[in-house]
Amino acid sequence: MMLQATGGSGVTSAASALTNALTGEAAMATDETSRTCKRCHVEKPLEAFHWARGGDRRNRLYSCKVCILTERRDYKRPNPPRRDKERLRLWQAQRRAKDPDGYRAYMAEWRAKNPAAWRAHNTKTRLKRYGLTPAQFASLAQHQHGECAICAAMPKTLHVDHCHSTGKVRGLLCAWCNTGLGYFRDETETLSQAILYLQRHT
Repeated sequence: MMLQATGGSGVTSAASALTNALTGEAAMATDETSRTCKRCHVEKPLEAFHWARGGDRRNRLYSCKVCILTERRDYKRPNPPRRDKERLRLWQAQRRAKDPDGYRAYMAEWRAKNPAAWRAHNTKTRLKRYGLTPAQFASLAQHQHGECAICAAMPKTLHVDHCHSTGKVRGLLCAWCNTGLGYFRDETETLSQAILYLQRHT
């Protein structure tokens, strides 16, 4: 607002008008002494409402402090912090230590509600042990046409076969072949003897 000096009385009048306007605006802004919360629908004094953001100290929120706090708590219970994996792991460890039974119940409920996400998490965790990503596993399965690398069967689930000495992934096998190699401890001599044994008694 620009004030034009037209004399002492003019300046005084303009300043008085400005002061009266500001005083009146502030009075209008503070006329409200109570407000009805839009969440709990209870009329409460203005002190029960937080100031609105943005630096305007004349406006308050329309949800009371109690409802905002309750909403935040209700959200945090089923929604742990996800800003980074480290914080999520810390939250899980703290919850397990504080309430193991409650944490097990929470995880059981989450698995029941999110079966696809749980399967994907399990697959990713298992593949990580072999240094594979889900995309690499899918590429390897496609290269084998979905077949077991030994018996050529097409099982519903293919298992990662790896060398126990070097950790190198050799291929994907069905459960029978993968278990069989494990029982023979990956010893080619023993496997050869088993083949000869079968041939002699066929």
